[in-house]
Amino acid sequence: YSAVSKISKSAAQAPFFLYRINSRGEYEEVKDHWMYDLFESINSYTTVYDFWEELTLSLEVTGNFIAEIEFKNERPVALHYLYPSYVEIEVVDPYKPKLQYIYNIGKEIVVLPDDKVLHLKYFNPVNPLWGLPPLVPLFVTLTSDLYARNYNKIFFKNGAIVSGVLETDEYIGDEEYLKLLAQKFEEAHSGLENAHRVVVLDGGLKYKPVGNTPRDIEFLNLMKYAREEILSVLNVP
Repeated sequence: YSAVSKISKSAAQAPFFLYRINSRGEYEEVKDHWMYDLFESINSYTTVYDFWEELTLSLEVTGNFIAEIEFKNERPVALHYLYPSYVEIEVVDPYKPKLQYIYNIGKEIVVLPDDKVLHLKYFNPVNPLWGLPPLVPLFVTLTSDLYARNYNKIFFKNGAIVSGVLETDEYIGDEEYLKLLAQKFEEAHSGLENAHRVVVLDGGLKYKPVGNTPRDIEFLNLMKYAREEILSVLNVP
C-alpha cells in the first residue's frame, strides 16, 4: 500500500498539458480543445487530482483502468470510473475486432460498446483483453510475508511462550487426566495477560519448551527481503 500510494500521489501531482503540431512541425500548447476540457473537469463528482490518483492506483493494483465515456453532441464530456473487478469483456466480432464491456455491480447490469469505454491496461502476454497487474509476480513473496506475520502475531498472542511438553518420570495412564492437565496449563499460562507468570507444577511434572522463536526463523530478515522485492517490482526507491 505504501509503495502504490506513493506512485499514485506522485502521478496525481503532475500537471496535464495538451499539445498539437502546427504547420511548422512544432509543438504548441493547446487549451481551447474538448480533450483539454475533458481532462480538466473529468466529471461532476471527481476532482482532477482524484482522477489521476484513481487511474494510477487502478493500474498498479489491477493492471487495468476502465472508465465509461459520457458523450454530448458526439463529443466526450465526462469520464466515469468502472471498478475492474465488476467488469467482463465479451468479443462481439473477432474480425474487426469489436468488444463490449459488461458492468455488473449489483442491481443493474450495464452493457457498453468499446467505443464508449476508455480502457488502459498493462501488457499481458497471456490475455490481450485484460491487463496484468505488477503485483502478480509478488504473489509468493506476499503470501510468505503474510504467513510470517501471522506466525509472529500468534507467537505474541500466546504470551511469547512457545509450545512445549510437560514431562514426568512417573507413569500416568489416565488419558482424560492428561488432556485436563494440558488444558489447565494452557489456560493459566498462555495469552498476553498471563505472560511471565510463575509456573508451579506438581506431581513431578517438568515443563520443556519446544519449537522455534521469531529470531530462529529470522523474521526481520524475511520482512526486509519482502520489502526490497516489493519496491523493486513497483520501481519505488
